[in-house]
Amino acid sequence: MSELRAVDHLTFITLNTNTVLRMKKLAFVSNHNVPIARSGFTLIELLVTVSVMALLSGLIMINIYGNLAKGRDAKRKNDIRELRTSLELYFSIKGEYPPSDGTWPPAFTSTNGRVEGCGTYLNKQICDWGTPFVQDSITYMAALPKDPKGSQSYFYQRDPTGSLSYIMVTKLERPNDPDLASSQANCNTGFMSSYAYDPTWYVICDAQ
Repeated sequence: MSELRAVDHLTFITLNTNTVLRMKKLAFVSNHNVPIARSGFTLIELLVTVSVMALLSGLIMINIYGNLAKGRDAKRKNDIRELRTSLELYFSIKGEYPPSDGTWPPAFTSTNGRVEGCGTYLNKQICDWGTPFVQDSITYMAALPKDPKGSQSYFYQRDPTGSLSYIMVTKLERPNDPDLASSQANCNTGFMSSYAYDPTWYVICDAQ
């Protein structure tokens, strides 16, 4: 009986020893062969991420600026078209276009190229941009337009040798605007035939 107990005890020790050895082997394999999961980014990964984000931000800003400039240019063109309507109304009543303080070439400042049609017909006054265009109690325009950016103004000039034609110019921000070339081509006769236009100028005229 004692011999059987000794054998059982030896078998138990052997089994436990083998189990311990297998566990150590597994631990060794785990520590040396299984990759350890990393947390965070490497420096290169961070640099690449920052570069991509900067590029995307730049593209977004360019797109936003382009849309804003397009909107301002659309307003500029619409502004002088509306001014043309008021000038034609003035012409239908007075038989002439109002004088101006504009001298060529346009400087696009607030003191060069204004309509001189306020006050009375016998005592004409300059109408500043953004103020009413009223003469002899007749309102031709509730408020003359102002450039949407504020850093430049529109330009109006009546024919220096007569009173039956005029030219208006606004400077656009987008040189690829599809209406630029045609607007300039329509205003190259009469007193304007010697005028040279900048590629960014949108022009409206009435040459009679």
